[in-house]
Amino acid sequence: MRKGKVNFLWDVGSGVGRVEYPDLVINDGNWHRIEASRVGLNGSISVRALEGPKAGIMPTWHSANAPESYTVLDVDQNAYLFVGGMLGNVKKADAVKTITFSGCMGETYLDGKPIGLWNYRERDGDCKGCVVSPQPADSEGTVQFDGEGYAAVSRPTRWNPNVSTVMFKFRTFSTNALMMYLATKDMKDFMSVELSDGRVKVSYDLGSGTGSIISEKRHNDGRWKSLTMSRSRKEGTVTILDMDSNVEEKLYAESQGGATGLNLKEDERIYFGGLPTIGNYRPEVTLRRYAGCLKDIEVSRTPYNLLSSSDYTGLTKGCSIENLHTVSFPRPGYMELSPMVFDVGSEITLSFSTKSENGIILFGRGGVTTMTQISQNRNLVQIPRRNRRQTGEPFISVQLNKGSLEVLVFTGSRNPRRALRKPEEGILHDGREHSLRIRRHREGSFSVQVDEETRMEQALPSDHPISIHRLFIGGVPADLQTGLQRPSVPFEGCIWNLLINTVKPLVSSTRAGACDLYYTALNEGVLAHNPCFVIHRIFRRAVPQPTRPHPIRVRRDKQRGILTVDNRYSKHTVSPKKADILDVVGMLYVGGLPLNYTTKRIGPVVYSINGCIRNFRMLNVDMENPTSSYRVGSCFANPQPGTYFDGTGYAKAVPTYRVGNDVSVDVEFRTSTNSGVLLGISSQKMDGLGIELVNGKLLFHADNGVGRVTAVYEPVEGAGLCDGQWHSVSAHKLKHRLELIVDGVKSEAASPDPRSASADTNDPVYVGGYPESLKQFGLTISTPFKGCMRNLKLTKAGKVLEVQLNKALEIKGVQPLTCPGA
Repeated sequence: MRKGKVNFLWDVGSGVGRVEYPDLVINDGNWHRIEASRVGLNGSISVRALEGPKAGIMPTWHSANAPESYTVLDVDQNAYLFVGGMLGNVKKADAVKTITFSGCMGETYLDGKPIGLWNYRERDGDCKGCVVSPQPADSEGTVQFDGEGYAAVSRPTRWNPNVSTVMFKFRTFSTNALMMYLATKDMKDFMSVELSDGRVKVSYDLGSGTGSIISEKRHNDGRWKSLTMSRSRKEGTVTILDMDSNVEEKLYAESQGGATGLNLKEDERIYFGGLPTIGNYRPEVTLRRYAGCLKDIEVSRTPYNLLSSSDYTGLTKGCSIENLHTVSFPRPGYMELSPMVFDVGSEITLSFSTKSENGIILFGRGGVTTMTQISQNRNLVQIPRRNRRQTGEPFISVQLNKGSLEVLVFTGSRNPRRALRKPEEGILHDGREHSLRIRRHREGSFSVQVDEETRMEQALPSDHPISIHRLFIGGVPADLQTGLQRPSVPFEGCIWNLLINTVKPLVSSTRAGACDLYYTALNEGVLAHNPCFVIHRIFRRAVPQPTRPHPIRVRRDKQRGILTVDNRYSKHTVSPKKADILDVVGMLYVGGLPLNYTTKRIGPVVYSINGCIRNFRMLNVDMENPTSSYRVGSCFANPQPGTYFDGTGYAKAVPTYRVGNDVSVDVEFRTSTNSGVLLGISSQKMDGLGIELVNGKLLFHADNGVGRVTAVYEPVEGAGLCDGQWHSVSAHKLKHRLELIVDGVKSEAASPDPRSASADTNDPVYVGGYPESLKQFGLTISTPFKGCMRNLKLTKAGKVLEVQLNKALEIKGVQPLTCPGA
């Protein structure tokens, strides 16, 4: 804060960037909300008054750029984060003019993760409590779903089977998701509200046939929408109102048959945002969970606050989807953005990650000429590539082509100018984050910079502005594909941090968190928590590695707390104020916290530790006989990375998976038994795929609906698979053919009917076994596997799904992340 105004400063290696918010002074005794963000060189800031005379004014964003040319802020887990000031022994940057703050702070977040202001490493000065900060009125009763959760509420007390009214407001970028669902136990009566390809779909069945209606418009544009569904007997009316434009869409539906009542019992639940993993649900309803915001929820005139529910997961208070500016392309698609002008001084920056060497990252096309319109109206299949130059249509194209990054700029005259970055300079399709910056300069040129590499420059024939009427990322629609310079290959991966002239045109995500699939997970662990004190530590490894135990001792003496690690390293702290008695009653949790546990003053670390704890001692605590436990296994003397199956159960690893024409399965295993199920995917009608060990032979089965085909690996004598050693398996289904490679030795098989090429599944992936009640057409035995597995991957159309069994939907007799040593 300088003279009452908020300043945001940053330096990524090439000089200090600074932007000041000019519209408000914050030293007036009122609460304010500050938001600052940085993408590459660009920094932006927004300040909003939460109380006082300016509380009703919506903030604007102010931006500035740091000097060129570095774009990455190099910090690691050893960096310090200071709040409210800086310790005197830390050297500050010369650009920072003040190092103290006097006032109150609350609700502090870094990259969307809360910072526990009472859970600090060090403190200097007298820090005291403040009155709770006011929140924007919009946040009360507003919840945000992360795409992995749901909330269940009880049926309203007053329930008329013949009349239903459901009202809520939603805001999302989800394409397909379940927003609301209720059903009787026998599933004869139900009602659902879904998103289907961005359109709102409402369905209900009163016991004699389903009525369903879907909106004409897409409503997943990130703006608040109000939905009202009113039903009187068989007839239903759905009203969807855009709260920004006040545009309304009205839909009508009618259920089939003669039934008129929805007979939901008092003990039956209503679900919002998704459904529990285990349960029976109407087959026509999507099981994909919702990512976005809901508020003002009413069912039959009964209001609901989902955070007051006793059964919810994956949702938080408030709505901050405006801060999400990531879009993922797990399959072919595209997103269209607002038009732009690529003029002198214009700049496009973005980040991307992919494992595919081909794909359109960004494409923009200029005005449509009369000749092109005529061609499109005649539905011509192919337009010669030279037509673009003849019509004078300007365009910008950014794509990966055989691993090379190719940027084409065409002003409308002469030939397109190309900047090419070859894979010999470093692979870009490695699944890691890469940044891209395209800038137009004076005197007829443009430049391209990848990460922090040397800038590439190309000349342009003029300084004339390029007006882009249609701008896409990730791909292009079918009507534009015939005019591309190269064949249209949709992008597979993630694109985020898109800025056009320092403005974010893209604030969307098809799935929150989808873009961290390529990175090593950051595992945070709570070692122990009770109402007295907290210890927490961050582990930056994906799986436990063999390591020596570390003794930890925590002791409290009145206000003083002392932490000792390895009997060598010691730290202490003193609690604020003068109280020295811990007057607490509650449960003691070791290793993690229960779902939906409300944490207080322990910061963001609430995840279970991936590791072992032994010799835990505390007054009157019996670790051998806990009150309850959840997913707690044994610790092995010589652990190895992998997942241990004890021969009694299975892991439901993936909720649904389509095998289709082609798929590859890779896994490593070791066992001392000669039979067991490794993997199974099967419909309940006839199609399926499976890998199993039967009497020492490894079998790979596939059934495309015309009978099972099997590739068999039979080890040579003296080199069996049941020797307790690691063995590698690669199984490939190629339409009607099978290839099985075990420890480098290939076996093959083929169906006699090549016309049947697809295994039509949309079913769970079971590993190590499967439930007794299910059929598995790709397996011949049901014996659960006993041993260890690791590095399980499913590959389809170039997209790799690394199966993480510690995140399995169901586990029985399975201990993820650790195996006993051989």
